[in-house]
Amino acid sequence: MLPRKGAPYWMLRYTLAGKRRELTLDKYADLSLAKARERAVEAQRIIRNGVDPIEERKREEKATIHTVQDLFSDWHQDLEKRLKHPHIPKRIFEKDIAPSIGNLTLESVTPMDVRAIVRRIADSGRPTGRRSRRRDNPAPPLV
Repeated sequence: MLPRKGAPYWMLRYTLAGKRRELTLDKYADLSLAKARERAVEAQRIIRNGVDPIEERKREEKATIHTVQDLFSDWHQDLEKRLKHPHIPKRIFEKDIAPSIGNLTLESVTPMDVRAIVRRIADSGRPTGRRSRRRDNPAPPLV
C-alpha cells in the first residue's frame, strides 16, 4: 500500500464473516516481497480457520500487559512521540501512582485505589493544568 503520507507497507485485504478487513503485514522497507507473501499465506490459513488475525494480534498485545506499570509503559511509549514534554506524565506516574498501585495487577486495582490517588494529588496543593494556565497566562478582564 502506498499512502499519501508516511511509509509504504505490505497489506492483506480479506473478508471474514461478511466484513471487509485490512491486515498490515509490515513496512515495505522492513520486509521483503518473499517474506510478505509468507506472512500473507500464514494469515490466509488463519482466516480459513475462522479466526480474525487482527483480533488475534490485539489479544496477544493485551496478554503482555499485566500490571499498572506495564499499562503505563505501553501507553507512554506511544505518548512520547506525540507530546512536547513527555517527561511530565512519566514524572507524575512515578511520583504519585507507581508507589501505590504500580506493581498491582490490573484486576486487583479498585476504584477506591484510583480515588485515593486522585484525592492525594488534588490535596497536595500542586497546580493542575487549569490553575497553572490561569496563573501563567491570566485572561484580560472582561469589561
